[in-house]
Amino acid sequence: MKQKTKKTISSLFIFIFALTSILWSTPTLAVEGQNLEIRLEILGNNEKITEGQIITYCGYVKNTGTENIESVDVVAPIPAGTEYVVYNMESDGLGDETEAPQTEDGVNANFRVQAESGELIVTLTDIAPQEEMNFIYTVRVKEIEGTEALISNTLRATLGESTYTSNEVSNTISEAQFSIQILENSEITVNRNDDLNLNLDIYNLTENSIENIILQYPVSNNIKIKEMYISRYNQETGETDIQDQNYTVENNIANIDIGTMEANGNVYLNMVVQTTGTEMNPILHQFSIQGNNVPVHYSNVIREEIKDFNLEITQSSDSKDQIKQPGDYINYEIIIKNDGDADAENVVIEDVIPGHLELVEASYVSSLGNTIYPSQTEDGKLMIEEDIKSGTEVKINLVTKVKEDIPAEAYISNMVKLSLENAEDLYSNEIANTLNNNQAKQRNMIILGVVLGVILLAGIGVGIFFLNKHLKNKKAGV
Repeated sequence: MKQKTKKTISSLFIFIFALTSILWSTPTLAVEGQNLEIRLEILGNNEKITEGQIITYCGYVKNTGTENIESVDVVAPIPAGTEYVVYNMESDGLGDETEAPQTEDGVNANFRVQAESGELIVTLTDIAPQEEMNFIYTVRVKEIEGTEALISNTLRATLGESTYTSNEVSNTISEAQFSIQILENSEITVNRNDDLNLNLDIYNLTENSIENIILQYPVSNNIKIKEMYISRYNQETGETDIQDQNYTVENNIANIDIGTMEANGNVYLNMVVQTTGTEMNPILHQFSIQGNNVPVHYSNVIREEIKDFNLEITQSSDSKDQIKQPGDYINYEIIIKNDGDADAENVVIEDVIPGHLELVEASYVSSLGNTIYPSQTEDGKLMIEEDIKSGTEVKINLVTKVKEDIPAEAYISNMVKLSLENAEDLYSNEIANTLNNNQAKQRNMIILGVVLGVILLAGIGVGIFFLNKHLKNKKAGV
């Protein structure tokens, strides 16, 4: 019996040991329902660039499985021949470097560089099924050997046992022949319609003159070039010539003809632009340049964050949809809100008083001040200008009176219009009323009765005339 018990215990121990060994040695399997799709793109038109310039990569990671992915590390290599640019790093869902979580030593917790491998590790968290996250990082090309080189890059990630690899992207790098730099390296925050000075420094790095140099600058509905001038150093006289610079715009590209740059020559361009809208926000400013048999060179990028107003206008009335008589009053209240982060200056408020109403004098009151007297045009428009500060609300009240000489029945409506420079017109809701003039109705009935009476009498007279004529003819035997 003892021997049988010992055998049983021994067999159980061997089974537990074997099971533990198997579990210990079995690699972790990929979690069922988790799957990734990774792709890599080069942002901007910079597949062919020159040494010293920036390459901007955008990585896309999509959870194509059916289960949530709590965390995954994406390896974003810093290609050989380039260096990582920290300050340009930003991400959708992670924030930029200043907003992303920080570790105790101040290193960005979502983006970290492994010094020994020269790789950027991007940690993405909480990726829901079918959700796609993206991140942007930039590198600067170092000096290359020879006249041309190829830089390629590929992303990769590991989830469980599975390794995922993106497509490969490449840049052709040429030896720099120009140095082109916007002399401002920080982000800029401005209000709409503010002026921005773009100062551009261009050097010919070669020992030869380069002809037919064209500088290009993308413009759109958001940008208006106000002025441009160029400073060119004259090597013969030792003086600097400053003159206005002409340009043409085609397909939203400003083409600036620089002409010829002398060997090791320098050109300084100053441009004043105005931000006229926020269709794209932020706006990125970048120049490109090329000459005879010279590849395209790109400048650095200036990021401009536009502060904008956000106006909303509504109106109400104490007599909405009511039937009004001559002499009745209709009170209107106009409310203008600015929920944006910038002031709206010189806002023109235009109200066309309906033709059957008249404005009660000195009844136009604004919450910004006392009674105001708007200018009134011949066609009945009331117009004033107000500055609507960011985060404020302006109320405007006016009183109108129904005129005495209105028709028996009429329909009127009132709508207020807002307009300001470089912005689309904005309209309020519509307030409608029906007018009913009982006196006009009575007057119309009397007039109608008189007219009918005249017609009736005339008819009777005509009837008597023809009857007499008939009797006369009959008597005469006709």
